[in-house]
Amino acid sequence: MVKKYSKFLCELIFIMIFCILGYIYYSEIYPNYIYKRMILSIFLVILLMNFIYKFKEEKDDIFINKKALLVFAIIYSINILMNLNINILKKVMMHWSLGKVLIIQLIMGMIPIFIGYSFKIKLSNFKWKTSVKWLLISTSIFIIYFIPKIILLGSEAFQYRNYYSKPDYIINIINALIFNVFIEELVYRGYLISGLKALKLNEFIINAIQAIIFGLIHIYQVPNTHIFMGVSWHILMGYILGKLYFKSKSLTPGILLHLLINMV
Repeated sequence: MVKKYSKFLCELIFIMIFCILGYIYYSEIYPNYIYKRMILSIFLVILLMNFIYKFKEEKDDIFINKKALLVFAIIYSINILMNLNINILKKVMMHWSLGKVLIIQLIMGMIPIFIGYSFKIKLSNFKWKTSVKWLLISTSIFIIYFIPKIILLGSEAFQYRNYYSKPDYIINIINALIFNVFIEELVYRGYLISGLKALKLNEFIINAIQAIIFGLIHIYQVPNTHIFMGVSWHILMGYILGKLYFKSKSLTPGILLHLLINMV
């Protein structure tokens, strides 16, 4: 019983630290920014996942392989190099045709899979099959998270309004699913968690580590003077996605939630 409450207390302290950092960041840098309110929704979502969804945890085991840490390290290093040169890459790709961009993205998207296979870690090692129950849970988590944005912005909250046409929006959803969401879930919740589990760390420590690493890869998106505070939102989202993976034992619910967050 003591161990149980100790684990919950550690988790509570972890999420409160990053909720506070995130709220301060968005309040100071972007006073009217919607995410400072959505930070509170993230806090609520994590609490609900502890109390309401606890009994729904699946009994299957998550894939464990220490080599997955090396796979992750290689992919993460490549990602860092790309982020360091993100502005150069954007300028170069501006002059490419849509077809050329898609081909390059497809190649880049396949690299993490090929690296995994080179270490005998296949996609089939991870669980993809899930139930309607978990898809509904993913959707309900998104709705709770999204409510403040709807209340404050109304129809302006939906990202499709930022696109010139519905076909453009649909293309971007497909692009995000294949080249962003799927790969990130495979790399961070798949490879990284599998490798960390091989070190026999407890679930909270594993999830906290992968969430922080996931957040830090988004450093290039925030001002240099507020790096750690600026990625608090990404760290919290990574924590939710990791927790969902631990409970469902499948990468698919996280892929759905990640896609909804990125594209709705």
